[in-house]
Amino acid sequence: MEIPAPEDDYEKAKRRAKVFYKSIQRIWCPGLKDYIVFTKTGFRHLLGKGRKPRSKKDQLRRFLLIPFVEDALTHASQIIHRENIETKMQFWALSIKRDGEMITVVVRAVGDGRKHFFSVYNQKIA
Repeated sequence: MEIPAPEDDYEKAKRRAKVFYKSIQRIWCPGLKDYIVFTKTGFRHLLGKGRKPRSKKDQLRRFLLIPFVEDALTHASQIIHRENIETKMQFWALSIKRDGEMITVVVRAVGDGRKHFFSVYNQKIA
């Protein structure tokens, strides 16, 4: 996957990613036996971590991964679960292998709330 280089492509890529992201709404995840909803929180996390914005290069990389989210949620070959009792948050990492990369989707639930998309990232596989 290549990341568009010119700076002016960033705004176009962000707009396209946001429109596509909003169109998803929810996806059934067989591995978690639940629907995963797509909220503003998930899209904001693609743009930054906490109050710190991600680099435009990192944001673009994540925008390009959004089309793979459904496949990862419905066909994950690996699911890892983490729970933080203090913050009452649960996280799941669902991964698929595609074209020499591991694409991972992070799902989060706060307290007894719904499971929602939280992030997506990729790693090269050796």
